[in-house]
This record gives sequence, C-alpha cells and structure tokens, in this order.
Amino acid sequence: MEPRTVPDLRDNKSILRIAKEFQFSKVERIEEFIMDFDVQGRIEKKMECVVRGGMCVPFYTQEGEISRLSRDVDLITRADRASVQSCMDEIADEDSRLEVELGEPEKPSPVDNLISYWIHYKSVFGNTDKIRVDFIHGMDIEVPVRRILEVELFKMRLAHSATILTRGALIADKITTLALGEIGLTEEKYSNIPKHVYDIGTQIRMSDSDDLKQALETFGAFTAFKARKYRHEPPYTVTSTLQAITAALGGFVGDNSPLRMRRKHEDRHRSFCRTYLSKKEEYEKSQHLGDMLLTHYFAEIVGKYLESPSNRDALVENVAGVLREIEEAEELEAEEAEERRRTMLDGLPGGHRVLKGTLSAAQLDHAILYLGIRRLCGTI
Repeated sequence: MEPRTVPDLRDNKSILRIAKEFQFSKVERIEEFIMDFDVQGRIEKKMECVVRGGMCVPFYTQEGEISRLSRDVDLITRADRASVQSCMDEIADEDSRLEVELGEPEKPSPVDNLISYWIHYKSVFGNTDKIRVDFIHGMDIEVPVRRILEVELFKMRLAHSATILTRGALIADKITTLALGEIGLTEEKYSNIPKHVYDIGTQIRMSDSDDLKQALETFGAFTAFKARKYRHEPPYTVTSTLQAITAALGGFVGDNSPLRMRRKHEDRHRSFCRTYLSKKEEYEKSQHLGDMLLTHYFAEIVGKYLESPSNRDALVENVAGVLREIEEAEELEAEEAEERRRTMLDGLPGGHRVLKGTLSAAQLDHAILYLGIRRLCGTI
C-alpha cells in the first residue's frame, strides 16, 4: 500500500478514530500534533533543519505506539535569521489556509538566535487554532541526527521525512531545560517540568550503551552553544548550567523547590497526564518521582564525565547497572522489595525513613537511585 500524507490524517473521522484507538482524551491536541508534522514537513522541503523536543519522542517509543502527544515545533538550523524568515514567508504565500505570524515576545528574549512563529489554521472541528514554531538559527556545531525517510504516525505509513536528534542528543538537549532560572525553563513555564522529566526518564530507561555514550558526548558542546547565545552577565557556562540542573533536581526534596511534590507541582503532573498522555499510559506520582531521581542521577553522571571524559565507558556501565537493578527490583514481591529497601537505607542518617514524606515508602527504585546519587556526590 502506498504511503499516505500527513494531511490525510486531518479530518474529523480520522482524529476521532485516533482518539478512541490510542485513548487520548483531548481531540484538539491530536489535531495540533498532526499539524506539527504538517508544518515541519513544509519547512524541511525548503531548508535544512533538525527536529528537537517532544516531536522526536514518537520515534523512540514502541513501534506503532504513541502514548505521548507533543505540542508545537522546535527546530534547529544552520540557516540565518533572514533565511528562516524567507522560508516562512514562502509557506504563507503557498497556502492561504495558513496564517503565519511572527511571534513577538511579551518581553525581550534573552536568547540571541531564537525566532518564533504562530501558525493559525482552521480546525476540522470548526474553530480557529494555532501551533507555535520555534527556530534556533545559526547553529554552528555538529549534533548527532537521525534521518527518517517515511514517518509512521498512529500506525500509518506516511510519505513524509524528518531529520531528528538521535536519542542520545535528545537526552542531552532535554536535560538542560531543568537548568531552572538559567538557560532552562523560566518560572512562567514551570508547568512544563513534568513533560520534560517524563521524556528524559523514559528515554534514559530505553537507552542502550551507545545512546548513553552519545548523550554524555553531546551535552558539553550542545550546552556551550546554547549558553553562548544567552545575553547574561556573567556569561552562562556548561559548568554553571549543570550546577543549576543538579540544584533543581537535588532540591525537590526541599521545601522551596519548584519540583517539590506539593499541591502546585501535583497539579502540573495531573495536567500533563490529562493533556499529553494516552489513558493507556498510567504515569503515577511515584513514577514521576522516580524519573526525577533518574534524571538527577544521570546529571551527576554527566558531571563525572565532564571531569574525566576518559572514564566514559565506566560511567555508561554504571548507568546500565543501575537500570538493570531497577528492572530486577520491579520483579520482586512487595514484601521482599520492602525488606531490601529498608536494608539499603538503614545505614543512612534517619534510616529507612530518610525519604518519608517525599518519596514513596514502598518504591525500591527510589531507594536505589537515591543511594546512587549520594554515592556520586560523595555524601556516603
């Protein structure tokens, strides 16, 4: 059967079928997701660019399964600002059904090479909707990419290509979003913390050794490029960015961290699940906390790699060993898991109650990761 096109998916009947089959509760999010690919395809025909962010995630899940929708299009390109503007002008001229609007920020952006657009379109459900396209232009470093010649979306083969970050590069890119207050999320975007934590945790768990090596090797150069483009004194650096990431993740057990599972962050977690995840994906609070710990653990591994790149293989094996330990823990009966958890934590100040009130008392994976972080930090 000949592959179909992205616009073939954008009709009322197809979207309702997808919502039912893949168990998404918000049909408008499905249409936005399809529009993301439609617009990305139009852009890629006109200029070289690489997809980053949530749009990459469907390519690194189980074949044919999509359990997490993305919203908006994030691209990086070597092209300059004028070339990006010319590309978007051409897209607007070619299809009168799309209105392309330059996204003017409410306050000046601290990023020199970011340009944003709103794409307005008529929804198949009657209303006018929009998606956002963000370009990081003037990319002057090499990042690992993967070329997809035929996209499979919602179990349909499409005549649509995409150049995306590799899984390792995606992890390296995503983790910098948690450099809160630096090159990461600003306070008004803290609502996005759960989706980034979900993506990072999911991708690390699905990584093989080559993916993990690539994540370590890509983080430094990619982060340095992003830090250079921020207008800030003193300038941000790879070191300061990593410190901001570990401070945010390490602080979520504290009272004042934006990641603390108080009501505000619990609301963010629930909103993410309702808006972006299939009902097939039961992403409970304990899993979210586990992903925070795993992300923190990996950030500490990145720090060790930056200190001594020659230890890369040993650090990758360290991560692989912890992931194996977590997988084995999931197979244990509840009583045995609890006994092992208590034994692991009893040597710490506060004993097995050290995580009480923040992490699930019954989650052995939380204890494994918590101890792993403490060892990497040299605090036990």
